[in-house]
Amino acid sequence: MHNMAEGVFNVAIKNGVDPRDHSLMAFGAAGPMLLPAVLDAVQCKQVVIPPSPGLFSALGLLSADQVFAVQRSAYLMLDDAHAARIDEIFAELDAELREQLGGATEVEIHRSMDAHLVGQSWDTPFVPVPDGTLDAAAIATMVAAFHETYESRSGNRFEMIPVEGATFRVRAVLRTDKVEYPQLPARAGEPLVASGTRVLRYLGDLDETEDAEQVAHVYDRASLRAGDVLTGPAIVNEGLSTTHIGAGQHATVGAYGEIVIRRNNAS
Repeated sequence: MHNMAEGVFNVAIKNGVDPRDHSLMAFGAAGPMLLPAVLDAVQCKQVVIPPSPGLFSALGLLSADQVFAVQRSAYLMLDDAHAARIDEIFAELDAELREQLGGATEVEIHRSMDAHLVGQSWDTPFVPVPDGTLDAAAIATMVAAFHETYESRSGNRFEMIPVEGATFRVRAVLRTDKVEYPQLPARAGEPLVASGTRVLRYLGDLDETEDAEQVAHVYDRASLRAGDVLTGPAIVNEGLSTTHIGAGQHATVGAYGEIVIRRNNAS
């Protein structure tokens, strides 16, 4: 669990985000069983378990847009003197990409660059680049976008230092139809009933005495309805996954069958 929590922190720090402002998405066969235990260590808002978490990656693949990308490395200062060359590079990349796409018309084109402050040995990736001709005004927009992106990732801003582009990139996105989840009906007056109980010894749920036990209610996910609230410790079983709701946590079933797990003392 500590390794998983550390991994979440590393991703958050790398991207300049506070875990307390975000949710953890638990998917795969093991994710819903393990990630709720990380909730307290990471102090994120909540853990979300989608319907059919064991199939979530496959459903994502079916819904993923088709993306084509071309890029070119060139170390060029982002200034008026290099505007024409940078514009030429993007024009060539646009032409190369459209040749790959053939006659596709329903396509979104996105430009970006990797750049750095002069003297840095690492790049800030995927800084947005404006469409159209890249003249002096557009280069100034690119520099401003770099500083905004850099500040969002690191919390610092160094506008007095020149910016150098390193990699210029164009992506084409072809939208595809998305998987639609049906809405789950609310409970029509009938009570939520557990299918049984189970004795747990799970990570931090137990105190340190040797004979400590916790009894968890067990639920069948197919029997859950929108608006149901489950109090931990509890287990939710389904064909390809098992969800664990820890002591001191509660879960709410959403409109599409998603299970949202929060700490009882969360604001």
